[in-house]
Order: sequence, then C-alpha cells, then structure tokens
Amino acid sequence: MIGWGAEATLSLAGLSQPLIEPEIVFQFRESPPLTDDPVALLRAIDWVGHGFEIVQCHFPGWKFGIADTIADGGLHGRYVVGPGMAVPRDVGPLVQQLASFRLTLSRGGKAAAKGGGELVLGSPLNALAHLIKLLASLPDHPPIQPGEIVTTGTLTDAMPVAPGEVWSTRIEGLGVGGLTLRLR
Repeated sequence: MIGWGAEATLSLAGLSQPLIEPEIVFQFRESPPLTDDPVALLRAIDWVGHGFEIVQCHFPGWKFGIADTIADGGLHGRYVVGPGMAVPRDVGPLVQQLASFRLTLSRGGKAAAKGGGELVLGSPLNALAHLIKLLASLPDHPPIQPGEIVTTGTLTDAMPVAPGEVWSTRIEGLGVGGLTLRLR
C-alpha cells in the first residue's frame, strides 16, 4: 500500500482550537515543471494520496490577520498521510478524477461535511500549479524535489475536533481509499 495506512491514531495534546481538514497529497518522482498543464504535473508525481491536516489557532474564535499567523508560526498542527495510489501511465483520466471526485467526512459514523476536488481551486492540481509558480517567484527557494510530499488544501469545510472522536472519509470517483483517524 502507498502511504501510511487507512487507520491512524493522533494526539491533540498541545493544540489550540484544532480543526480537521481532509486533503489530497502528492509525492514527487521528479521536480515538477513550471506549468498549468495538469498532465505535465501528474507525470512528475509518483503517487497521489489522502491525508488529514489538523490545523490550530491561538487567536480566540479563529480571528486573525496574515501578520498574526506569521507571528504565531502558522496554523499547522499535525498531519497524517493515509492511503494512496501510484500515478498510472495514462494520466488523462486521473486529471478529470482529481477535479470531480467526491468526499464525505464523518465524525463517529455520521456525515459532518461533504466536498471534493473542485473545492481546491477547481482541482488539487490547480493548487499545485499555483504553489510551483509561487516557489519559482522566490529566488532563494528551491523547487519541489523528488521524494517530497505536498498537500493541496482542504476538500471540505474545516471541522472542530476533540479527543475521543473518530473521524473518517469516504472517497468516490478516485482510486484512493478513505482514512479513519482516532483522536486522543
């Protein structure tokens, strides 16, 4: 199996106002080209996976500005990489699937949010293209390297989480399985 498995346990200890975000994850076979062409981008990717980001915020009610986020060290708290699939030779169908797949995020077996690839700038590949352009505009920042993993942004609304909860996803229209996360 590609990725770290379909089930994980994660501690929320030390996080402030944690929220869960289901995301698509790419691992690179080679440095991706500077392009908007999703086919060219996928050819640089070794595997496509699914994961959960747990974001946090030290500002009451998640009310902050960009400078606040920078001063606070960002919003990232934890990340779990789950199941994935190798990118096939014929990437055309996968381009369409990444834009159109559907995801249901559930808490304790009950649907809490629905979304999919189109919520990430129309496709996680569009978010990736944007990141590559941004990195290219920063002269001191190296491009994405082979073996690196990039996450592309939440596929649903971010949902508050608490210890003792079990969150899971069901993915339709993409060859990547869902992920179950037990929080403690």
